[in-house]
Amino acid sequence: MAVAVEALYDASQEDVATGGPIPSRNIYPSVKTITEAGVVAVPEETVRAAFERIVGA
Repeated sequence: MAVAVEALYDASQEDVATGGPIPSRNIYPSVKTITEAGVVAVPEETVRAAFERIVGA
């Protein structure tokens, strides 16, 4: 999942329409995974923690 979050962050730096994180407002992109059970939303806390590890927020 860290690779996906890092890709989203990098894309947001290159294209403002991508909608990167805004930690000061607790805004993070939606991340979903696809498994045999179907599409599963990754909890916001997990996405936030991944961004914090990547960007040092």
